[in-house]
Amino acid sequence: MKHIMLAGAVLSLGLMSGCAHVVPPYQESVENVTKLERGGTTKVKVGEFTADAALQSLHSRGNTFKSPYKESFSEYLHEALQLELARAGRLDPNAGIRVDAVLQKNNLDISGFDIGSLEIVAQFSVHKNGMVTYKQVKSARKEWSSSFMGAIAIPLARDAYPSVMTQLLGALFADAQFINAIR
Repeated sequence: MKHIMLAGAVLSLGLMSGCAHVVPPYQESVENVTKLERGGTTKVKVGEFTADAALQSLHSRGNTFKSPYKESFSEYLHEALQLELARAGRLDPNAGIRVDAVLQKNNLDISGFDIGSLEIVAQFSVHKNGMVTYKQVKSARKEWSSSFMGAIAIPLARDAYPSVMTQLLGALFADAQFINAIR
């Protein structure tokens, strides 16, 4: 009986590994939108968002996590910023102020048995009248209670991504220098 249970457990783990999972789409944050609305009414466009190829997908426990936006996490950041600016009434693709970003870190770790973590780091720059008026690195990190069981750990990891992205953009919008640069 022990051999049957062990074989079942091994089979279950095998089925949970090597799969690709798409993280949920970004949903704008009321808190982030409010920060943008309070920061002025000047229109902003979202420019170039890049990252090394190794950062465009996440890997842990033999699983791959992908972005719903062109399977690119730099595109996820691009889309998230566009959604926040649009909701705040500040997005205009023809604006004279442009925000660019470089995704520098995109790390997911669910290899432990009880804690999962995700860290996102990006360098943002604002361009106005042909000059860089802002350039800063922002980061966001989250840890959560996880599980040895992949059926629990994997969905928790997948669903953490949007909240960490919200946190990252919240850090950007809380920066008075950034808000001044997009005025």
